[in-house]
Amino acid sequence: MIKIGQKASGNPVIRAYPGLATPGIDGNLRISLGAVAFTDVDQLSLKQRMIIRMFASVMKATPIDLENPFFKSRVKPFVLKGIAHQSMSVRIGGMVFDLVRKTKKNGQFQDSFDADARLLDQFKQSSVMGMALPYKIYFRDCPDVSAEGEIHLIERQGLSVISDIDDTFKETSVGNRKELLANTFLKQFQTISGMPGLYQNWAKRGACFHYVSSSPWQLFAPLYEMNLANELPQGSFHLKNFRLRDQLLKKVAPRSRGKSSSIKSLFEFFPERKFILVGDSVEKDVEIYSKICNQYPEQIRGVFIREVPLAPLNEKRVNRLRRSVANGTMGLFRSAAELERTASSLFNGT
Repeated sequence: MIKIGQKASGNPVIRAYPGLATPGIDGNLRISLGAVAFTDVDQLSLKQRMIIRMFASVMKATPIDLENPFFKSRVKPFVLKGIAHQSMSVRIGGMVFDLVRKTKKNGQFQDSFDADARLLDQFKQSSVMGMALPYKIYFRDCPDVSAEGEIHLIERQGLSVISDIDDTFKETSVGNRKELLANTFLKQFQTISGMPGLYQNWAKRGACFHYVSSSPWQLFAPLYEMNLANELPQGSFHLKNFRLRDQLLKKVAPRSRGKSSSIKSLFEFFPERKFILVGDSVEKDVEIYSKICNQYPEQIRGVFIREVPLAPLNEKRVNRLRRSVANGTMGLFRSAAELERTASSLFNGT
């Protein structure tokens, strides 16, 4: 059974992430899904409150900021305790799967497994949901602790867009620590003008979406809500594991670790699909995408980098990326309109 109450009071909670499914060449259905399990509390402990105050002090938050509802809601997930080493089961379309992996120390969970073709038939009958099926994930030893999500069916062949989030289609100012913290913890998330509409257009032309970012998993809920509010295409999320209490502000600025492996896992999960990579000039997208292009040259349709005014690209970085995109299109853009003009031809025939 789940041994939560022995060391911490609160309610065990699971949050489900959007899942992926694709038909395999053997006729089975390959499924990948993730979740996080944690202990939620109405009142934070003294230790949790001290961590938040240390964080607020480093980011130079004012007493008014500390009472800001956005700050409270955004920072709370960073101090909640994950539920580790729990076996998970999932119910999809009436079928139950006991999953092999357990939740990690931080409560994060990710697993892939096969289902037979009967489940694929259920996906194809779910046209009202756009080739998606609801799923329920729960603790095997405590089924009452559960969460619901959706698994999206993506065909083996087709076009996928892997998009960064911060400073690519969301205003973040990663290069400016003060603005980064304010935009992340004190304000409603804002999208970059024109980008939601452009991505909607790409989705209508057949593209599937995967949002791969160095933003922490603790920000999944507000990021997902931002996407819904701006009618961005539904898609999978691949974010960064992060522990505020261990690293405090030392690594609050997003870093590239884990981002490359998330992208590689998508290329390997969909070996027959073509990909468009969209990122920005602030972080290491240029370097990460260059390596990906060298490793998976036949799957690259295009790579596009948003030039952020405060982080201009130098010639060396641009040339490195251009050389790696041997079989696709490489372009720089500053606005959604520029990206549309540069990438439009890539959707012919999709």
